[in-house]
Amino acid sequence: MNRPKMRILFFAILLAAVFFAGSAWAMLIDFRDTAWSGATGNHAFSVNYDSMGFGDVSANAWRGGSSAQLGWWNTSNGKGDDGLGVLGGEENDEIDTSEYMYVGIENGINLDKILFTDLFPGNDGAKLGEKAHVELFGAGNSFLGEFHATATTSNSNSNGEVWLDFSGYGISSPVYGFKFEIHGENPQNIDDNDNDFSVGAIEGTAVSVPEPATMVLLGIGLIGLAGASRRKFKKSV
Repeated sequence: MNRPKMRILFFAILLAAVFFAGSAWAMLIDFRDTAWSGATGNHAFSVNYDSMGFGDVSANAWRGGSSAQLGWWNTSNGKGDDGLGVLGGEENDEIDTSEYMYVGIENGINLDKILFTDLFPGNDGAKLGEKAHVELFGAGNSFLGEFHATATTSNSNSNGEVWLDFSGYGISSPVYGFKFEIHGENPQNIDDNDNDFSVGAIEGTAVSVPEPATMVLLGIGLIGLAGASRRKFKKSV
């Protein structure tokens, strides 16, 4: 292989590495997107995220152990830019009282953050701010932990948007399932009547993504093989 062709191949490998590096950036499963608009009134709904490496992302709604209906809200249908919740209950577009919502990610996600909406510092007399609760599940439905997000005057805006950052929790396993509710099996003095919220988004990276360095090494190896084949061909003629 002559030098100009080798340069072209080398830069093509570099561009491929940059592309795959982009795939490793954190991406957003945004429940406020209109792709989820068909969820309203259905017990279960899914959207395909193959382009991000997540596969099918599904959500289903429950109330007291019985199936319920999902609710989807954004500014296009007259509500806040909220995302997914459960129809009925005290707040028609939110998760409250005995309601809960499961979200499953087919290929899993390396979790970075969750965006909760309609989570306010004080509502219906709550003194310590509304709290959202989420349980995380790994492969084979293994339990990874339960976490709370609490609204304060400093982390909640006019739409009640609160990000729960998992960077300090040491979750090393991919997350495949989420259970969202206003309390868990170990409620921390949470009054059911004072808490309700919606789920706006889940942020993270795909579980299986080629690393840029791997792509560069692969490219160098291919170039080396091409050069060796070229030299072998010259010796044989």
